[in-house]
Amino acid sequence: MQTLNRWVAAATKWLAWFGIVLLMAAVVVTTADVILRKTVGFSLEGTVDITQLMVMGAAYTAIPFAFVTRSHVAVAMLTDGLSRRGQAAVQVLAAVLAVGFMAAIATFGWFQAMQEFEYGDSSLTLGIPKIWYWAPLLTGAALSTLVMALLALEHLYTAVTGRGTIPMADG
Repeated sequence: MQTLNRWVAAATKWLAWFGIVLLMAAVVVTTADVILRKTVGFSLEGTVDITQLMVMGAAYTAIPFAFVTRSHVAVAMLTDGLSRRGQAAVQVLAAVLAVGFMAAIATFGWFQAMQEFEYGDSSLTLGIPKIWYWAPLLTGAALSTLVMALLALEHLYTAVTGRGTIPMADG
């Protein structure tokens, strides 16, 4: 279990770094477009297409890492008074809800992506195939589902046993 957790944590970290690169690319393209428009009256064609793709990619590639690092907002004042097992039970509920939500995003996203792929939909200006817009969403949602399922199991173990982590099997 811990080997799988390490692999998933590493995958989310690299995916988040990829998201940072995408966001930086969106900033560079947008900034270049603004500077060129203001200084020489020239606009980069497809800035909106590229920026939308990069921002969408950045958002969904960061979500799994946020789950792994437990960086999402939590209302601790409601659970601080609970025992370790009580807190773990609340975390199991939250993780199961997150699994359901992210799995729904992945599932419905997949169907929409396949429909747009079959129709050959593309962006208006540059003609970027729409499947490229769906790829980071589907990757991030699927990895987030896996991350939260693993966290749900970890919290369930804590809720049942009172111990913090699932021990590794010998051998």
